Amino acid sequence: MSNAQRVKRRLSSDSSCSYCGWYNEDALHILRDCSKAKELWSQFLFPSQFSKFFEADFKPWLMSNLCYSVKWYGCFPWIDVFVFTCWYLWKWRNQHIFSGDDSLPLQPIQIIVDAVFEWFKAFGGTKNQEFKEQQVLAWEPPTSNWLKLNVDGSRRVNLG
Repeated sequence: MSNAQRVKRRLSSDSSCSYCGWYNEDALHILRDCSKAKELWSQFLFPSQFSKFFEADFKPWLMSNLCYSVKWYGCFPWIDVFVFTCWYLWKWRNQHIFSGDDSLPLQPIQIIVDAVFEWFKAFGGTKNQEFKEQQVLAWEPPTSNWLKLNVDGSRRVNLG
């Protein structure tokens, strides 16, 4: 929960950002507008992208980045980089709030790129993906005087 939300729910009396002192720490501030977030985003963006990236309200900003179908430095889909960066910003902000750790890790970009790479390897970017074939199977009742045992299974084709 952001500090602004904590104040609304009467869990706190201070809605300011504990990193930079901004008077109202909402989700957009945590993920984009805080000095710590800007420092991180500026390492991912080209300078020509700064003004457009940092000007929209929360929902249009979020949607435009989630729908932006370009590869970051020709390597990973921007959506993956964007989502992991947001997640780490949120995680590191919470470590600061609840553990008193007030700095970003020494190599935050490397941590994020490594996480994106692992995600990409596991779910979307391996060469093995072209060999995966999904088949839709339908259950058929057994012929008369036969019993049928249904089991779940998979197979692996030896590709040599």
